[in-house]
Amino acid sequence: MTLIREYQPADAAALAAHFVRSGYGPHHGASLLGANTMAAVLSERAPELFMVAMDGDDIVGCIGFMRGSGRRVTRDGELFAGLFVLDPRHRNSMLAGNMFVKSFEKLVAGGTRAMRIEANPTNKKAFPLYLRVGFRALPGAKADEDGYIELVSHLPGVIGDLLRSNIGDELSDVLPRFTWRNAAGGRDTAPTSGVTVDPDGSAVVSYDLSAGDFSLRASIAMDSGATLGYDVVSGSITELPLHAGMDRHGEAEPRAVWELAPGVVAQADTFGTVSILGPGFPGPVLVDHWPVVRGSTASGWRRPRLSPVAFEAREDGWRMSADGIDGTVTRDVRFGDGQMSISSVISTDDGGKELVVSPWVSMRAAEKYLVAADGTTVGGPVVRGIWPRDFTDFEACADEVQPELPARTTLWRNQSLVLEASWPKNVTARHEGNHLPQLRGPANSTVAYMVAVNTAGSTPAPRILSTPAGITVEKVRRVQRTAKRAATQTRAVTWQASKRSGRDIVEHLGAVMELRYSETAGGVVGWSHDGNQILSSPYPGVRSWGSLTDWAAGLWVSRCAPRDNPEQGVEWVGSAFAIPLAGTVPRSGQDSWTLEAVDGPVPAIEVAAALAPGQENGDMAFYLTPASLPGASVLFGHPQGEKWVVEATGHAWTVGTSTIAVELQGGGYLVVRPVHGLHQELFVRSERKGLHLSLLSRPGEDGAESRWRISVLPHRSAALAEMDR
Repeated sequence: MTLIREYQPADAAALAAHFVRSGYGPHHGASLLGANTMAAVLSERAPELFMVAMDGDDIVGCIGFMRGSGRRVTRDGELFAGLFVLDPRHRNSMLAGNMFVKSFEKLVAGGTRAMRIEANPTNKKAFPLYLRVGFRALPGAKADEDGYIELVSHLPGVIGDLLRSNIGDELSDVLPRFTWRNAAGGRDTAPTSGVTVDPDGSAVVSYDLSAGDFSLRASIAMDSGATLGYDVVSGSITELPLHAGMDRHGEAEPRAVWELAPGVVAQADTFGTVSILGPGFPGPVLVDHWPVVRGSTASGWRRPRLSPVAFEAREDGWRMSADGIDGTVTRDVRFGDGQMSISSVISTDDGGKELVVSPWVSMRAAEKYLVAADGTTVGGPVVRGIWPRDFTDFEACADEVQPELPARTTLWRNQSLVLEASWPKNVTARHEGNHLPQLRGPANSTVAYMVAVNTAGSTPAPRILSTPAGITVEKVRRVQRTAKRAATQTRAVTWQASKRSGRDIVEHLGAVMELRYSETAGGVVGWSHDGNQILSSPYPGVRSWGSLTDWAAGLWVSRCAPRDNPEQGVEWVGSAFAIPLAGTVPRSGQDSWTLEAVDGPVPAIEVAAALAPGQENGDMAFYLTPASLPGASVLFGHPQGEKWVVEATGHAWTVGTSTIAVELQGGGYLVVRPVHGLHQELFVRSERKGLHLSLLSRPGEDGAESRWRISVLPHRSAALAEMDR
C-alpha cells in the first residue's frame, strides 16, 4: 500500500534515486543528482510543503509547493507547485490525484491562498490533471520561451475563508468531506473554464463550491486573488470574507540612470534592480535583481521577489538598502571609466546564512567565454542546453560540475557590446544558464563583482583554447569576387485553387518549385523543390510540437509578446493566432503578410510582414518547421562573421543568431537570412522532432516592413556563401 506523507531531510537520497529512475533530472547526467545535491535543489526553491509517496523504502511519487519555480517567485500567501514526478508504474493510477488531495488539505489548513504551476501544455498526462484540480490560465495564454504556461488556482484561499467562517469543526476534520473537487472540473475542463475578462482587461475566475447543505459561486480576481463577490445558490451561509488580494508592490519605476559609454547606460529601479541597456537589442543586456538569502526565499530571473528599497545617490554611484526578516541587505553600485562594480552584503546575527546575487544576461545571439588568470580561454556561442550548461529545475547541480576552466573572468559579447565580468576569490561563482555568473557568499561578507562595458568593434574576439563539446567552428573559404553578384528580383506568387487538395488549399505550381497554402492551417503547409519537401507540416491534421498544441503548418506568421519581456521571452505561438496571407482573405486595416518568389539560380522565397497602422507593440514573428532530421547539422552565425556548427547532441537546445543553414532530409540546406527590418533575430529550438525557427523583428513606427529570405542550396559550401550575403 502506498503511503503519502511529508518529506523529511533523511529522504534526500531516496528522492534523488526516484528522479533518476523516472528519467527526470539534470540534463547532463543522472549521476549528478545525489543526496547533497537534492537537498540543495530543494533549499533554493524554498519549499513550504513537500509530499512524497512511499512504497516500502522507495519513493514512487513527489510534489512540492515552493516559493520559487526556478524562473518565477511567488508573493506571500501563494506557492508554486513543482517537481511533480510519478514513477512510470503509477502514472495511470489514482496516486496523482490522491497526492493533490492530501497536499490541498495541508495548504488550506496552513493558510495558503493560491497555488501556481508552470506546465507544458502538450504534456498529455500532467496538464489535464492540473486543470481537473482547479488550475486555470489567462485567455490567450501562450507558452513562454522555456515552454511553460503559468496556471493559477485560488481555491485554497476561497475554501479556507468559506470553511473558517461557516463551519465550526477543525479544518483537518471537515476538508476530507468537502466537495471542493466539484469546483475544479472534470476530464473535459479547459484551461480557461470559468475565466472571463472584464472591459478593463482584468481577468476574473469563478468557482462553484458546496459544503454541507449550501453551495455558492465565488468570483475571484485572477491576478491578485481578491474576492470580488459571491452568490449563494442554495442553503445559507454566515458570510464569505471579501479578501483584499495579494500585493506585488506595484510596477518597477526607473530611479536613476548613469552613462557607462556612448549609447550605454546603467539604470536602477524602485526595487533595487540594476540593468545595463545598450544598442543592438530591444531591452536590457544585463539585469541584476535584488539579492536573496539562500533557503529563505527563491530567486527568479523571469519574475523575482519585489519589495521597495531605500535609495541614496552619491557622487560615484548609488547606495541601496532594505530590511528583512533575515537581516539588512545593503548594495553599493559604483561607476568609473566604462565600468560598474556592485557590492552586496547582508548584516545579520545568523552567520550561517548565505547571500545570493543573480545577474543574468539577456543576449541571445551572443558568445560566452571563461578566462583563467593566465589568460587561457574556453568558450563559444551561447547555445542553451549545451553552452553554458543548463540544469533547468536543478540549478544546484551546477555546483557539482567542475567548469571547463577555473575562471576568474567571463566575457559575454554580441555584435554590439562586450561585457567583461570579474569577481574576488572569496566569492562562489556558478556558471549555469544565462547567469553572468551567479555569485554567493556568507553573511556579513561582501559579494562583489565588476563589469566593464565596451563596444564589440573596439574589443577583439578572445583567442580560445577550446570550444564546448557539441559546438565546432566551421571553416569558411571566402573567395574575393571581382565582379558584382547578379542581382535577384522578387515577383508576386500566383495562387490558384487546388484541384487535388480540396477547397481549403490554394497553390502555386512552378517549373520545379511548388507551394501550398491553407487558410485553415493558417500558413504554408507544403513547399517542395524538385520533388523534395522543404517544410515539415502535419496537414491536414493538427499535432503537438514542442510546446505547441496546434501545430498545423510549416510556415506561418503571428504577433507575439516582445522578446525582451522576461515574463515570456520568445514565446510559442501556434496556428490559432496565425495571420492570414495577404490576398487570400480580405483584411482591411489589419495585419497581413506577403510571400514572393525570388528569380535566381536557386529556389527561394521572401516573406514580409505588413502591419496595421498604429499597432506597433510587441514583435512580429515568422515560424518555420524545416523538413530536417533530428540531429541534422545546423550552421549559424553572422554575415561575414564566424560560422558555428551544432551537430547531433542527444538533448534539446536553443540558440539566437542572425542567419542559419539547416541540413534537409532530402538533401541540400535551407538557409534563412534577414533582408530588411528592425532588431531582426533568428531563434532556433532543437527538440526530438526536429527544428523550430522563430524569425523575429520589431515593428517600426514608420511602418517599414520586415523581410526575410528563405533559400534552398544544394550543398554546404553554397549554403555558407548564401549566409554571408
